[in-house]
Amino acid sequence: PVLLTIRAAREGGTWRGTAAARRELYRQALPWVSAVDVEIRSPLFTALAREVRAARKTLVGSFHDFTGTPAPARLREVIRIGRRGGAHIVKVAATVRRPDDVITLFELLRLRRAGPLCLIGMGPQGLHTRVSLAGAGSCLVYGALDAPSAPGQMDCRELDALLARLGIR
Repeated sequence: PVLLTIRAAREGGTWRGTAAARRELYRQALPWVSAVDVEIRSPLFTALAREVRAARKTLVGSFHDFTGTPAPARLREVIRIGRRGGAHIVKVAATVRRPDDVITLFELLRLRRAGPLCLIGMGPQGLHTRVSLAGAGSCLVYGALDAPSAPGQMDCRELDALLARLGIR
C-alpha cells in the first residue's frame, strides 16, 4: 500500500506552493495510491475527502502539534472534526514533553471504537510511543526511508525490526 502525503510547511512538511497546486498533485496521484494523508486544518481537507472517498481510497485526516500535547478536550474535538470531515483514519501527532502527555495519547485510544486512530508522540520523550501506542491499538506507524520527517521518527528498518521483536503487526 502507498500512503501519499504532501505535507504543508505549517504542519511540519516541506510544501510551500499554493493550495491549488497541492490539490492538483493529490488528484493526479489518486489513481496510483491506496491512501491520502491531508491535514484536518487544511482548506483542502473537505474537498479532498469527497474525491478520495469517491475513488474508494482511504483518507487519513491528520493533526500535528510540534510544541506540545494539547488538552484532551481539544484532541477529542480534533478527532470529531476529522471524522465529520470524512476521514477514515484520524491521525494525531503531538510533541511529548511530560509523562501526562503520554497518558493523554493512550487515553485517546478509547475513541477508536468510532473509527481507527493513529496516535504518535513526537520528540525524544515520545519515542517509545511510536511502538507502544501501536501495540495498544494505534493503527499506523511512520518510519523514515532516508531522513526523519518528524521529531523522534525512527528509520523504517529499525522500526520494523522493533515491531517484529515485540510481535506488533
